[in-house]
This record gives sequence, C-alpha cells and structure tokens, in this order.
Amino acid sequence: MQFSLEQIIIIASREFNLHKYKLVFLFAFISLLALVLGIVWPKHYSAFSTIFSDEQNIIRPLMEGRAATTNVTDRVRLARELIFSQKILTAVLTEAGMINDTMSPIERERLFDAIQKDTDISRVGNNLLKIEYTGTDAQRTFLIAKRFAELFIQESLDAQRKESLEAYTFIDSQVKEYHKKLTDAEDKLKDFRSENINAAPGNENEVSTRITTLQQRIEQAKLELHETNIKKQSLENQLSGEAEVTVALSKEGQYRNRIAELQTEIETLRVNYLDTHPDIVRLKHQIEDLKEAINAERKKREEYKNKAKAGNKTFVDEGISTNPLYQQLRSELSQTKTLIATLESRIIENENLLNHEIRRAKQIHGVEANLAELSRDYNVNKDIYQDLLRRRENARVSMNLGIEAQGPSLKIQEPARLPIRPSGLRFFHFMLGGLALGIVLPIGIIYLLVSVDPRIRSESVISNKLQLPVLVVLPPIMTNHDKHATQRDLRNIGVIVATVALIYILAGVLKIVQVI
Repeated sequence: MQFSLEQIIIIASREFNLHKYKLVFLFAFISLLALVLGIVWPKHYSAFSTIFSDEQNIIRPLMEGRAATTNVTDRVRLARELIFSQKILTAVLTEAGMINDTMSPIERERLFDAIQKDTDISRVGNNLLKIEYTGTDAQRTFLIAKRFAELFIQESLDAQRKESLEAYTFIDSQVKEYHKKLTDAEDKLKDFRSENINAAPGNENEVSTRITTLQQRIEQAKLELHETNIKKQSLENQLSGEAEVTVALSKEGQYRNRIAELQTEIETLRVNYLDTHPDIVRLKHQIEDLKEAINAERKKREEYKNKAKAGNKTFVDEGISTNPLYQQLRSELSQTKTLIATLESRIIENENLLNHEIRRAKQIHGVEANLAELSRDYNVNKDIYQDLLRRRENARVSMNLGIEAQGPSLKIQEPARLPIRPSGLRFFHFMLGGLALGIVLPIGIIYLLVSVDPRIRSESVISNKLQLPVLVVLPPIMTNHDKHATQRDLRNIGVIVATVALIYILAGVLKIVQVI
C-alpha cells in the first residue's frame, strides 16, 4: 500500500511512540559502539618518497651512439626487486628495530611478507616513482619509507656501475678471444696461399686457356702426324718402284750391256774370220767371264736379300743406291721419319702438359673451396672483432659515465615526511558514522516495519483497498496518567540522548588533547 508523506510521518510517529525505548537504546548502543571502535581502531600512518629518474641528462645527447647507457624501462619492477630483496629488507628493518637476533627464519619471512603488503610502489608520470609505506607507528613508518628510497637509489646506481663494469670486462675478454681467432685465421690464410701459389684462384682463367691451347696443339700435331705418315708411306712406295725401274742400271745390267757389245764385235769379226781367230776366242772368253760375274752378282744379291728379309729390312742394290732420284727419295723419307718422330714426341709432351694442367685445374677448384672456407672464417671473425671493438669502447665510455655519475641518474624528488595524522578511518570518522548510523538505522527499522506489517494503520486503507465507507475516525484519548507517562518517557529519552552526546563531546576533547 502506498502512503503519502504526511501519512508516513504520522504512522512513523505512532510506531516510534510504541517502541521508543527500544529505538533509543538501539541509537545509544550503535553510537557508543562506534565510539569504542573509533578508540580501539588501530591507527595507520603513511609516508612516501618520490624519486625522479633523470634519463635525459645533458650527457646523453652528446654520447648518443657512443655510451651504452643503462636503459631501465620498468622502474616499478626494478624497484620491487631491489627494495624487496633480502639485503635491503634486512638492513631497513634492523635499523627500524623490527628485527633482532632472536627471531626465527619463519618469523622473519612473515615480517618480510607483511612489509611487502604494506609497501606500495607505483609510477607517477613518466619519470617519477613513488615508494609509500603504511604502518602503525609514525616514526617507524617515516624511517622505513625514507630508507627504502635511499637504499633503492644507492643500489640502483651501484647496479648500473656494476653492470657497466661487468659489460666492459666481458666485452674486453671477447675482444681478446676474437683477436686471437682473427690472428689464427690470418696465419692459416697466409700459409695456405703460400703453399698453393701455382694454384691460386686467379689462375683459373689462365689454366683454362692453357688447356684449350694444348688441346688445339695436340689435335694439330695429330693431324700433321697423320699427314706425315701418309707421306712416309708414299715415299716408301716410290722407293720400292724406283728400285724396280733402275735394275737396268745395276752391275748386272752393265755386264749384260757389255756382253751385248762383245757379241756385236764377234759377229763383226765372223764376217772376216773364223771362230778360231784369236780375237773371237778372246771375246768369247770375255763374254764367259761377264756371265760368271753376272751369276756372282745374282748370288750376292740373293744373299743380301735373304739377310735383309731376315732382318726385316729393305734391300737396295748398289746400283740403285747410286741413282740420284733414289738418293733424293731416301733423303725425303729420312726427313719425313724425323718429322714423324718429332710430331710423336711433341704429342706426348703436349699430352703430359695437358694432364699437368688438368691436375692443376682440379687443384685450383679444391683450393677455391678451402680458400673460400678460410676467407669466410676470417671475414666472420673480422666483422665480429670490429663490432666488439666498437662495443668495448662504448662500454668503456658507459663505465666512465657511471663512475663520474654522469649517466642516467636517480634522485629524491620529494623526501619522506613524518606523518602527523593517520591515514584511512580516523576517530572522528567513527564518531560521525556512529551518530549517523544510530539515527538512520532506527528510522529504517520503523519504515521496514510499516511496509511489511499487514495491520491497518490508516483509514485510507479501509476506504481505498477494502472499498468500505469510513463513517468516523476516533482519535486516541489520553488521560492525565498517560500524559504524565509520556512526559516521563520523553525526559528519559532526553537523558539518554544527552548522555550519549556528552560522552561524544568528552571523547572528542580527550582525542584532541591526545589523551586517547
């Protein structure tokens, strides 16, 4: 059922009158309970330091590309790692008097976990880092926040210098190692080139040209040798034919010609003389002698032929050998044989040279592969060595900047301050909250009671909901006793409320003078 504001106020006043003591005691209980909670509520103090990260100092643009400055992009993560390390936590908590030698390792770990939960590290802007600590003791909170910031800056700078030094030391050792590798590669390359001078890669074209030239020479020599052999065969055939033609010019032929001449003389003498004439007899004897000489020459020639045949030689008759044409052919045959021997020797020599050049070409290909591998190792070591040299000089400059404190630096922008007031809910918050809750909660209970309770509390319910006419409304009749009772109740309620107010005022004064 919906009521108007006036009806709600009337109904609420009636309900309050019926339950006034309960509601007042509820108000007093809630108010005093909040006051007690405010007194016993632990106080928390917060202190923070703001750190400025100077990553764009005047040195950086001057040393751009030369100094390998430390680039810390996540300051929050770095701060957590450093501040929550065993070293810094132990140092700060020992200085704050929170750790002693009697604490067990488990107690220390619990204390470290609690400190980490109470410490907030966040980034404020691009270059600002905020380290905030919340604790129950103001002086201790201030000390912890202050020392966290100081030790973080100290450890960060020490870490940067250490990192720069370690980087320089490592790169320097790598430079020395690769310098040795580069020297060894140079020695291997030099020794290899010294051992393979004739098979240098630059001679590949020369060897290829040389092979082509030798092949052409061999082919040309073989062609000349073939032609010369043909010429030799022709000369041998000519010499054999000439021997047959000049048989007539041999001794046997001369003897036969002499016999013919003697026969002519005999025939001439027979014209005038008989066969017994001394001249004819003499001529006949001469003819017989010539015939015997012919037989002797034949036998001699047969013997020479047999010997020549046995020795696989060509027999040449003395008469033939004295022939000028035969001598000319023999001279040409001798020259041809000499040329054949020369050509054969030339072919063999050129083939040997060709085989040598082919082996040299194969050696050059092998040298190229080995030389390419050696050169590749040398170039790789050289590139790495030169790069390491540059990096070492960059690391040296970075190390010097770290020593001189000229690199990216950290400084306290806003130091921690001693907290005067506690953070979070304070005593006055509990006072105001208790009074407000003590007032609102009874009102809320009455409103809930009126909304939920199905009893009829207004005549409008009868007329509107039940559709019944309301003839008359009788107001409550109060007797003198009821009036006195109501006045007494109001006085009691006023005393209770005044007592609560007095307690609140007294507690506030005591809090101001820091008695509680």
